[in-house]
Amino acid sequence: MDDLRRLVTGYFYHIYNRGNNRENLFLEPENYRYFLQCWLQYVHPIAETYAYALLKNHFHSLIRIRPLPELMLLPSINVRTNDPSYLSNKLSKCFSNCFNAYAKAINKRYQRSGSLFQERFRRKLIMENDYLSDVILYIHTNALKHGMVKRGELYPHTSYSPLLSGQPTRLQRQKVFGIFGGREAFVIAHQRYSENLVLKKIIFESEDDDRE
Repeated sequence: MDDLRRLVTGYFYHIYNRGNNRENLFLEPENYRYFLQCWLQYVHPIAETYAYALLKNHFHSLIRIRPLPELMLLPSINVRTNDPSYLSNKLSKCFSNCFNAYAKAINKRYQRSGSLFQERFRRKLIMENDYLSDVILYIHTNALKHGMVKRGELYPHTSYSPLLSGQPTRLQRQKVFGIFGGREAFVIAHQRYSENLVLKKIIFESEDDDRE
């Protein structure tokens, strides 16, 4: 189990967490922007970001830990190449620093105390490249799944729009499009995924009505 929880260089991970006791993480628009600033400061140096979604009380992201030669250039890592556990702890600390910096700012601004996030952030190792597109679709349509919008692309706090915008970004735009087979295929896949979610919801609600 410990090996599965390690962060290993060059691998993809679905990183996610929620507010402590399901408390909201984001209270107003500027909170979302500040979280991304913290992410850029602490996570971007050690990981490529492919997708993200920031919802009121939780977030999702798809990242790839940077290769070891890149990490060795970072003074904050101080890599011991013969100790995977040491490296994983160093990488995990970068994520923790991001979340702690954000939580401290939220506590100060809103005069709250205590833990903002659940104790440990969750991570799922993505071993199969064919699964990457599913994770990205799941992340970008998470707000639709929770009934917050009628179409996944309408929710503003995901990487969907920045990826399509053409504006400079730290996201892995071309690599993401490559996973889907191009920009147009990326858009079509999201449309179909959203339509299927809506259809499943309609069917589920109809079945509930029939039971009453």
